[in-house]
Amino acid sequence: MTEKNCYNSAISLLTRRDYSSAKLRNKLLEKGFETDLVESVLSTLKQKKFINDQSYTEGRIRHYAKSKKGPAYILKKCLDEGLEITEHEIENIFYELGINYDQVIEYHIRKKLDFHRIRWDELTEKERYNWKIKLMRYVQSKGYNINQIEKYL
Repeated sequence: MTEKNCYNSAISLLTRRDYSSAKLRNKLLEKGFETDLVESVLSTLKQKKFINDQSYTEGRIRHYAKSKKGPAYILKKCLDEGLEITEHEIENIFYELGINYDQVIEYHIRKKLDFHRIRWDELTEKERYNWKIKLMRYVQSKGYNINQIEKYL
């Protein structure tokens, strides 16, 4: 296959949605293009600013942050996609968006309790303990750490 075919395949993929260079590389390699051709095409696309990993990464972070996901969740998802990101960069975007960890954690706790129609003040000590563990696991799955969660339970 030629470089032109590889380039056209890359453009075809990019017309449907944005890709990081790592994801686009994998897609092109899956289509059977040689590594050297793919790297050459990726270089060309970066020069023409058709792919921009920094912009793509910021977009992914904004998407997850607006979906009320926490820094640990976002960091894992970005690393899984082959994106280089630090927790500090994630925190900066949270700050830019005006997202407050405390409010989001409270939202998740309230959402879970409301879904199960639980009234915290009506629970026995044992029930509170069991719900505290459930809520901690739930909010942790959203990407927040125990230190951030504990002050609300």
